[in-house]
Amino acid sequence: MKTHFASVERANESDNNNYWSKTVCGTESEKVDDDWDVVSCKKCLSQKNEYEKAENEAVEHSCNDMAEFMQFQDSLIKN
Repeated sequence: MKTHFASVERANESDNNNYWSKTVCGTESEKVDDDWDVVSCKKCLSQKNEYEKAENEAVEHSCNDMAEFMQFQDSLIKN
């Protein structure tokens, strides 16, 4: 059975469950992992670069939003 890639939101103190996203290739599967080294699905692996690029862009966008918010907060303090 192939191992598919899916991201996981780790549980927190009040919730002991892990919540898996859809697999990158869209296949419904019980065998998923968030470590690319163990993924064996060729469809998932073929989309790895696109997935990582989108993930990096999302992180960069989030960081830019936080930086802009901090600049705004600084401008309020100075005024």
